[in-house]
Amino acid sequence: MKYYCLGIFILLSIKVKTQNITKVIVVDESKITIPHATIQAKKDLSFGTISNLEGEFTVENSPYDTFIVKSIGYYDKTISLKNNDSIFLESTNYKLPEIEVVAEEPKIHQLGIHKTKKPIQWTCTKQNQQAGIFIPNEMNQEVWLKKIKVDIGYSFVPKEVRNVNLRLRIFDVDEDGFPVKDLTPQSIIFKTSHKGWNEIPIRQYKIKMPINGIVVSLEWIENEKFYMEEWSDGEVTQSYGPGMKCHTTVGEIKYKFLMFDPETFKWYDYFEYQSKIKNIDFPDFFVPSIGIEVVSY
Repeated sequence: MKYYCLGIFILLSIKVKTQNITKVIVVDESKITIPHATIQAKKDLSFGTISNLEGEFTVENSPYDTFIVKSIGYYDKTISLKNNDSIFLESTNYKLPEIEVVAEEPKIHQLGIHKTKKPIQWTCTKQNQQAGIFIPNEMNQEVWLKKIKVDIGYSFVPKEVRNVNLRLRIFDVDEDGFPVKDLTPQSIIFKTSHKGWNEIPIRQYKIKMPINGIVVSLEWIENEKFYMEEWSDGEVTQSYGPGMKCHTTVGEIKYKFLMFDPETFKWYDYFEYQSKIKNIDFPDFFVPSIGIEVVSY
């Protein structure tokens, strides 16, 4: 299992285009750009975009001038598209904390999905789309996240697109189980090195699981490597690319399936969204096969 973390830099470089204006954000002396930053209108957070792999983004026909630029590992910054030819984000200077040595033997708990029953595969259709599950805190105490496990599927996937980078996201939640705050101190990127269960060790980041639970999701950041096949009437029938295997459930849903739409910058309950928008009636429910290991003392 391979995993990677984006480096921490003092300044972030992103290129912005709005009409005939080009703006550049520079990253330290090497001028390296950082991808996957979010840019949202201050007055309407549903209006915005996400920077691409080269750190570039385009804002088209915007009724707004003031935007908030965000990237994991950097402080948020409010900018004006009219006044900023160069935009700089300051690093939070995150450092991996020292691992504490304790005399008491830690207890390991498993939460989430660790076996996939009647598996089906879910594959994203948009770059920066996220899919994940709400996992309640069954111990009712603060515990440390140790490991994330994800069941990856390769149904009908050509070999050249099997190993792609995904970004792991971990969120604190509101009372309804929807994400409100990113708990990851920096971007955690990992490669889908094989089908089946992939493990991402995260204990070194010392992320606590809040009492009200967390949402764990995967963000597709290399959508250009996905293949689509369409019907003659233009409707998509099959998407090709590494996806998550999903666990089929009957009756009460313990773990809620949540999806982030990068076009609206909103999280949705997957089944409510599909039922209302696309009038799809599901005979069975399913959730992404995502499990976590946590440590308590």
